[in-house]
Amino acid sequence: MRVEDQTYVEHEARRRIFRALEFARANLPGFERAQLVDTAPQLGVRQTRLLQGEYVLTKQDVLSGRWFEDRIGRGRDYYYPYRSLLPRGVDNLLVAGRCFSATSEAQKMSREIPPMMVVGQAAGTATSKRSPGSSCSWIGAGAGGDGRGPRCWRANLSALAVVSSLRRERVARICASKTGSGIAASCCH
Repeated sequence: MRVEDQTYVEHEARRRIFRALEFARANLPGFERAQLVDTAPQLGVRQTRLLQGEYVLTKQDVLSGRWFEDRIGRGRDYYYPYRSLLPRGVDNLLVAGRCFSATSEAQKMSREIPPMMVVGQAAGTATSKRSPGSSCSWIGAGAGGDGRGPRCWRANLSALAVVSSLRRERVARICASKTGSGIAASCCH
């Protein structure tokens, strides 16, 4: 998006907000003295370019709750594969957060904040657990014995299993503390 376009959208959004406020004051009982207290300081872009990773998460993966051998996190009823954090053709780089590898449709359905925190933690743990002299790179999930194959990402996942275990314990504690408030069903699966 060009800077000029972003500026135009910011001004247009604020103009529409004030127009809506004027409409509410004039037409909705009880809003005659309504005041706008605050708006977001900046408009955000929900989606731009998408990463092409070693695995591209699809809408069908999300809808079907596909179970990945290299899963590193869970959304509502879907999982994130470790390979979706690995940019295709780029060595020594992991991505974390909403820039993971997915189709547009899948990304729209799976970019919620809590799972993105888990994906970020998994990427951070993966990089911190890498052995400095290791022949098994954390980057890539290719087919060869070049440190980029399935054998290597399986080994990498053993370090991530600790994160997963700790996360499950923490979620269980959080859910247990919220059972009295009636939200345990939405918190725990």
